[in-house]
Amino acid sequence: MAVGLEDLLDKIWFGAQNTVEKGSSFEHLIASYLRTAPEFADRFDNDPNDWSREVEDPRYIIDLLARIVTLSLETMKIVDALPPLAIKETQ
Repeated sequence: MAVGLEDLLDKIWFGAQNTVEKGSSFEHLIASYLRTAPEFADRFDNDPNDWSREVEDPRYIIDLLARIVTLSLETMKIVDALPPLAIKETQ
């Protein structure tokens, strides 16, 4: 069953609120992926759609976003289900 865009955006918003507290948000990961680092600017174009044109897949960026969101949400479920970590303090 396909997920509607509205449902996907709701999941992104909920996930973003949780992941910011725990570390980098997946929006940051996506932005990092889609941007070219300055040291490589002379070697690569800063167009994330180049690959989607090369493989003739216009949904590439959308599908990538959906995979990243799914991975982030599933990872949060796993981490949230882990038992508390008991660390003994030593002196």
